[in-house]
Amino acid sequence: NALIINANGANVSGANSLRISSGLIGVRGANNTISTTTLDFGANTALFPVQIGSSLAVSSAISGTLGLTKIGTGTFTATGLNSALANVVVNAGTLAVGGNLTVTNLFVNVGGGVAFSSGTLTVRGTAGISNGLDFVVGNGLNAATLKVLGSVSAQADVVVSSNAVLLGTGTITAGHPTVAAQGFPDSTSIEEQAR
Repeated sequence: NALIINANGANVSGANSLRISSGLIGVRGANNTISTTTLDFGANTALFPVQIGSSLAVSSAISGTLGLTKIGTGTFTATGLNSALANVVVNAGTLAVGGNLTVTNLFVNVGGGVAFSSGTLTVRGTAGISNGLDFVVGNGLNAATLKVLGSVSAQADVVVSSNAVLLGTGTITAGHPTVAAQGFPDSTSIEEQAR
């Protein structure tokens, strides 16, 4: 089964888990929300095609053994991501994260973007940002934490704002890394790519 939202302002809510066995939640319309306890994709990749001018905000915890893929030029906002996901891929549009997200691998491809404004993003494996856009942690208003246990590599800039915290023992490599974080008490290595 799939969940297709073709409306503006639709709200899917409930105290139970919502199982999407096909892995597909399609959205065409603005200001849509999902607020169940858990979105369970089982053994599938959670696929979120959010079309141009469309938006979906999910406050549910997301679980699935294969991870999450965001396609379509719209915005997918996840504030309840507090489960570990194997792979998160952003092929188009924006993945806005406001909760806690632990990933083994994060890939942001041409046409995609990640906005991480609060909570904690933990990268256990590789984060590859190949779209030429900046990867920004924190927004100057809310506290955000980036914990790098593996490596983060970006063609453009990695910006860790002044209200953010940088943790971990991994490596950040970027065209121009900017770290104005409150502090990074661990031994994260920060390197500038050769141009």
